[in-house]
Amino acid sequence: MQPSGCTSCSRSPETAGPRCPEPDATITATDDGLRLPTFRSDEQTVEFENGGTEPHELALVVFEPGNGIKDVDRWIGSGYQGEAPVTFLGGMQTIRAGESVFLRIDLEPAVEYTSLDFTTNSRESFTVC
Repeated sequence: MQPSGCTSCSRSPETAGPRCPEPDATITATDDGLRLPTFRSDEQTVEFENGGTEPHELALVVFEPGNGIKDVDRWIGSGYQGEAPVTFLGGMQTIRAGESVFLRIDLEPAVEYTSLDFTTNSRESFTVC
């Protein structure tokens, strides 16, 4: 479950910067919510793609047992006091429209992962077999 690196890039020919890696799976943020593919369990490159018209803020997390988004909000509001109710695996604060961020991660079977979009307050959970 440990991330091994996060990079950003753009596929736009007008944008200078690093070349985008080939993703194994893509999480797409739209202005209406999130689209998730079917994931496999092993090390892979996951693309966080902004397919909307506005900037999006995306994260991939695992909630600690018995915790949810309200616990995370409370923890952040407390100035991060106490034990974290979540493990942040990767993401980006602002991904502009048409841009992507890539995360290299090893997804484990039977773990519930949650993709969050703080811009639209969307979240989608998934497990891998």
